[in-house]
Amino acid sequence: MTKVTHPLIDPNTGFYNLKVFFPQWIPYEHYLFSALAFMKNSFKNSILNSIKPENCLNLNSFDLLKNNTKEFITNSKFESDNSRSDDTLYKKEDDNCTMVFNKIGENDLSNCHFIL
Repeated sequence: MTKVTHPLIDPNTGFYNLKVFFPQWIPYEHYLFSALAFMKNSFKNSILNSIKPENCLNLNSFDLLKNNTKEFITNSKFESDNSRSDDTLYKKEDDNCTMVFNKIGENDLSNCHFIL
């Protein structure tokens, strides 16, 4: 699991606090795409600036965001860059993992067949 600096994400478990936007999940009223849209938008200033300490799973990140924005941005950029490194993208976390990604080259693409 790659590290993410964000007040709503627990740094140890990676758990994301959706209760800020969905206090109680209601099936057939709340949808996965709405949750994903909120997660995406939660990295924008409008949401970041509206987060309250009682909703935070990462108070250190919240403190940095409020008191040292430059360091918060530096940490976030470092972790974002790291999440796109080959070592991270192609790392097999667990032998039981069903999704494993391998790097392919231009020549390997000729072996791919697409049916439209």
